Amino acid sequence: MKYSFKFIAFAILLLNFSAARAIINSNQFDIRHIGYAEGLSSQRVFSIVEDRYHAIWISTKEGVDRYNGQNIKKYTLPGTLYYGDMAGRAIRLLHNIKSGLWTYDNTGRVYHYSEEKDKFNISFYLRKYIKNGCVLNKFYIDKDGSFWFCTNYGLFKKVLNKSIKCLIPNKNINDIIQIGTTFYIGTSYGIYKIIRKRPRLFIKGVNTQTLYYDYQDRDLWIGTFNNGLFIANAHTPKLRAIKGQNTSFYNPIRAITYYDKSVILIGIDGGGVYAVDKRQNTIKKFMDAEDVTSTYLRGNGIYAVTKDSQGNIWIGSYTGGISALLRCEYPIRIFVHQHGNYNSLRNDNVNKIIQNTNGDIWFANDLGISIRKSSGTWCHISNNSVVVPL
Repeated sequence: MKYSFKFIAFAILLLNFSAARAIINSNQFDIRHIGYAEGLSSQRVFSIVEDRYHAIWISTKEGVDRYNGQNIKKYTLPGTLYYGDMAGRAIRLLHNIKSGLWTYDNTGRVYHYSEEKDKFNISFYLRKYIKNGCVLNKFYIDKDGSFWFCTNYGLFKKVLNKSIKCLIPNKNINDIIQIGTTFYIGTSYGIYKIIRKRPRLFIKGVNTQTLYYDYQDRDLWIGTFNNGLFIANAHTPKLRAIKGQNTSFYNPIRAITYYDKSVILIGIDGGGVYAVDKRQNTIKKFMDAEDVTSTYLRGNGIYAVTKDSQGNIWIGSYTGGISALLRCEYPIRIFVHQHGNYNSLRNDNVNKIIQNTNGDIWFANDLGISIRKSSGTWCHISNNSVVVPL
């Protein structure tokens, strides 16, 4: 008996395995956009963390959302806010291995999540101690459980059962990281180093937005507000710039995220997401809102880039909600017709698939031939014709 096989509704292609593993590529992921329609409280996303149960927590302008892979649950934060506080409110998250999930906003309110009661309780209000409308840029808990507050009035520390102390006064503090017993403080005027409670200026004149320490290479990564991306040795203040930075890197660098031993992801407010190949010392655009392929962002104002325990990448933007890049264990793509989207199959009834020497994939279908180019873009020929193999 003779059998004929027809691909109906979708085509699944196994892409070149070795090429996909060579360097990170958006084609290694299936993308899922999460916004208002999926239950997100706001399209304006500030931070993303994964908890010990592998749920994804998202902070937005309106509050905190928890996503379990299927559903979103919204959490409101207690307390009375003034009208002026609501207008420019920025809510961020911190997950601490010992004490769990925390959230805080720019007005200085710090909340702790109770797993037992499944709600957030206010734990600390910074403006009770610092007047004149201080802005909380970053809240951090060190290895001893002490609270650190990065504000526009300086750096403050609160040890349990002790009064709050100012360690660096009159500086706009944006970020803090701890390496062993040493702290690195990113400010609008440079980077400070705190050893044995004594701060000193480590790198002068760098308007620092984001800090990240690469334990593998022992490098301090520095994302600036408007002057690009740099790397420094944690012990010497000499800076070296990453090659290949374009004008996007003159926007605020909001996220520096480890992906694997070779790749660091960079989230830029106004520039999308870039991938740095540490071994080759090169930069390439990973994903943005102008991408004409099927894997694109819904906003370029990137505030958060998080890699979860399964290797998925969660990207949060100022206007586009969440873009979740779900890693394929093997590089498999599912191509389907998407109504109104030129960069998709013309028709789901696929009769033949071939690939040419340029890496372009040709799909013969009931409405013509759809060609997916190696660049990821699509074109269509023989429109409105049923194309079958001879």
